[in-house]
Amino acid sequence: MPGEIHFSEKQWAGLLTGIFLILAVMYGVAIPIFEASDEIWHYPYVKQLADGRGLPIAGQDVLPRQEATQGPVYYFLAAAATFWINSDDLPQRLEKNPHWLDTSPRVTINDNQNMVVHAPDERFPFSGTAQAVHIARLVSAVMGALAVWSTVRIAAMLFPREAWLPPIAGVLIAFNPQFIRTSATVSNDSTVVAIVALSVWLALKWSQPLPGRKASLALGIISGLAVLSKLNGIIAVVLVSAVVILRFWQTPVAARNFRNLLRAIGWIVSMSAMVSGWWFFRNYLLYGEWTATETHLNLAGRGYLSTREIILLLPEVIRTFWASFGWGQIRPPDWVYNFYNALLFAAIAGLAVVLWQIIRQRDWSRLQWVAFLGGWAAMIAALFARWISLVGSVSHARLMFTALPAVAILGGLGVGVWFPRPQWRRLVLTMLATALLSIAVGSLWQVVLPAYTPTVLRETDTALNTLPSLGWRYGDTIQLLTADTSPSVARPGDTVSVTLFWRAIATPAHNYSEFVRVVGKDERVIAGRNTFPGLGLLPTRYWRIGQVVQDVLPFRLPSDVTDVPQVADVRVGLFDFYSADRAGIPVVSQDGKPVLPVVARIKIVPTEWPTVSPQVPRSAQFADGIRLIGYDWVCANSCQLILYWQSDARPSAAYTVFIQYWVDERMQAGFDAPPRSGKYPTDWWDAGETIIDRHDLPLISGGELRVGLYRLDTGARLPILRADAQTFDNAYIIPMK
Repeated sequence: MPGEIHFSEKQWAGLLTGIFLILAVMYGVAIPIFEASDEIWHYPYVKQLADGRGLPIAGQDVLPRQEATQGPVYYFLAAAATFWINSDDLPQRLEKNPHWLDTSPRVTINDNQNMVVHAPDERFPFSGTAQAVHIARLVSAVMGALAVWSTVRIAAMLFPREAWLPPIAGVLIAFNPQFIRTSATVSNDSTVVAIVALSVWLALKWSQPLPGRKASLALGIISGLAVLSKLNGIIAVVLVSAVVILRFWQTPVAARNFRNLLRAIGWIVSMSAMVSGWWFFRNYLLYGEWTATETHLNLAGRGYLSTREIILLLPEVIRTFWASFGWGQIRPPDWVYNFYNALLFAAIAGLAVVLWQIIRQRDWSRLQWVAFLGGWAAMIAALFARWISLVGSVSHARLMFTALPAVAILGGLGVGVWFPRPQWRRLVLTMLATALLSIAVGSLWQVVLPAYTPTVLRETDTALNTLPSLGWRYGDTIQLLTADTSPSVARPGDTVSVTLFWRAIATPAHNYSEFVRVVGKDERVIAGRNTFPGLGLLPTRYWRIGQVVQDVLPFRLPSDVTDVPQVADVRVGLFDFYSADRAGIPVVSQDGKPVLPVVARIKIVPTEWPTVSPQVPRSAQFADGIRLIGYDWVCANSCQLILYWQSDARPSAAYTVFIQYWVDERMQAGFDAPPRSGKYPTDWWDAGETIIDRHDLPLISGGELRVGLYRLDTGARLPILRADAQTFDNAYIIPMK
């Protein structure tokens, strides 16, 4: 209705395009180079053209790899914008982070999210490859902005009576975080969206009722450029032809000239074929296939998904349509997806209402344009389904963005129908734009930026002064000043963090990996991990001499640890990942002596302390808060004495258990060992804990066992304060029958 929205559709197009461009530039600056899907292959394509070396040929041994099968339009544009930049530092910018995990979402937001290693000089002001990549990203951003502008204009032309629709459709495309992110990286995705949308808008504008010869040829050229942008851009030829036919069909019967219609379609199709045909012929000559799809798949990796599997994975498709960053592993919180799901449900339900209203009112003109948009989206969805069935992964929803203008307009229709009054629509537009813009900006500040920002501790000087000084040297280049582990008590499945303070005493020649290992008394590794410092974000090769690097290294204890309670060493070291044996760098103390790099000890306790029922319940109260509450005696080919200890308070010392075998008042044998074979020293016990302590003994019978505790350093026995059975010299007597 006139007057509902105070801006014209041209003003809305300009406003939303400008905001989108600002957002895309912000995302482009915030995302480190090559930390977006396939950017490590897209940019080398640009560079090869910029260096004047012609179009690349796809192959395993060339930097563009499978992306060399892509049409060249975007890459020519980016090369034209960057040819003057010396980007010969590209190989070192492509150094992989060997500890990059995979494309699965992380528990810790900044845990090795970076696929490549980043140097400090990649930051603003940019130079070399970094400068070229950011300018190429700007080209993508401009193309994304063109897609936003075209979407608003298409909505206005298709539904001129709904003045509220262009801004809502524009908001839905402009504030989609995934489209912003796609348009903020080196990729041809935003270019194909822009050219397809532009071709549809121009077809609508020039078909009055039919485009003339020049207009038809221009539409053919633009459609051909869409095909040369990305293979699914071939839809532009179909959409432009459909617009021409639908416009023709809306004219009075008497004014229809089918010969002119066929001529216009012929010019469009033939010109599109002339513009893009050489590319298909080149593919056939190089790869033996017209589209190079098989070549692309062979290089990128194949998989398989059935139709049923794709349907079951639709929630993941929807999530990656709205927001997933990095290589798909960086995600906003679940409530964001819940909001988008609610919006999607409202749009789909509203669209059903729109269709019902159109049919009831017999408004066939509106129906044909709704069907046109639906067909646009359906064709791209079908191509997308076919593609993901071949690659075996659904986390590529950006490939559906060629239909994003249609989806945004249909979504706008569906949302707007719920608010028929003008004042409601103004309010809803304001609220929707605010919410979507807030999520887009919030995703940048709360999700993307933290993913590539190393954890920095406050009060560094205080930590260095209060923690025990280590001063260990790893080789001749790096020193570990001090370290801290938190928590000191953990359960299976818990996350533990080791805080390390490194200092470069010389410029490291390599990007060393660091390791943390939790090692038990028997030298078995219980848990640990490897990473570059800073969880991948502080590579050692770029440390300055004298620089103190704060490094928080989290790791998770396996949930299936059963040998508990125990106290284990936390060991930290450095190694060269690319060395033949990956041996750790020798560690020496400040006086040059070799050091076992134990930075802390950690107590691992059961998730729940066991409730015990000894075969022989007993009560012997030792000093220092230790009680014996019973024992089991099991004999077959050998014997086992299982002692059940309980701690009333933390003991002040580490005691050793003595077990003596006496016959006729003569000691026949002794079996001394700390509780749990030394895995859980008594000075780590806490009040309320029950410790099951197993001791293997030879086959014996008759006589008696005398059990007690003593300090290994002094030999002094721990006094027995009271007991329910006979004792002798602070030993609890167990008769053998």
